[in-house]
Amino acid sequence: MAGFAGAGGAAGMSGAAGMSGAGGACNLPVCGNAECGTVSDACGSTNCGVCTPPETCGATQPNRCACVSTACSGKNCGMIADGCGNLIDCGGCTLPEVCGGMTPNECGMGVCTPTSCAAEGKNCDSISDNCGNTLNCGTCPVNQTCGGGGTPNVCGCTPTSCVQEGKNCGTIPDGCGNMLNCGTCNLPATCGGTGVANVCGCIVMSCAAQGKNCGMIDDGCGNQLLCGACIMPDFCGGGGTANVCGCAGSCAIFGFECGTHTNPCGGSLFCGSCPGGMTCQAGSCI
Repeated sequence: MAGFAGAGGAAGMSGAAGMSGAGGACNLPVCGNAECGTVSDACGSTNCGVCTPPETCGATQPNRCACVSTACSGKNCGMIADGCGNLIDCGGCTLPEVCGGMTPNECGMGVCTPTSCAAEGKNCDSISDNCGNTLNCGTCPVNQTCGGGGTPNVCGCTPTSCVQEGKNCGTIPDGCGNMLNCGTCNLPATCGGTGVANVCGCIVMSCAAQGKNCGMIDDGCGNQLLCGACIMPDFCGGGGTANVCGCAGSCAIFGFECGTHTNPCGGSLFCGSCPGGMTCQAGSCI
């Protein structure tokens, strides 16, 4: 988090954040209508998530989830899965041909032997029996969806990741009933420090927020802030408060240990006398 932060804004650790300037931080892009993948601009990139199978990211439009149906894909009879969780009726056969007589879901001579859910390794929703009819293969348990692991008509769950969720600290659910450890933050950043859960960040404290108006101070995030200069006769710390303009006019502040001196803050200062055997010269006992 190196760099010189201006007098305002927030410093974070999410994505490729830009340099913090006098007007605030460089803000990462927002997803807006994007449903998946990453969106980028000059400040960096933002992860907009992943699609739920069988949908894929960008199948029809950039950063949008969609599933492209395979339609009948060369088949000419019976009900077949379209690859998007639906069944398509691909027509019927003309006798003496039957559906699946030689090849599943294709018209041909012979006797069709229907398949089963178990034989096809399927356990959810409906599939074709290869002979023109459909089979109901059941439903999925909690935390799983049909095709959720990427295989059509098989119960599964594709866990998310810390990177996909744009998180870099603490723990988050993976969407499949487990928890992910997304790491820890490097001080002075804290987890959720800028108000975004599970994202490392640090709130930049401006000069005004810290009640300072002169000199250099730490912004609370490892950078230095220039808080300005004082107008004479005030000087920085002159009132006894660091980085605050003031003019208390004490002997100690001006480095006098003896004698009477003009007080830059008004009036005069008597700073005492020297011990025996010493004389006061230019405010010092010699």
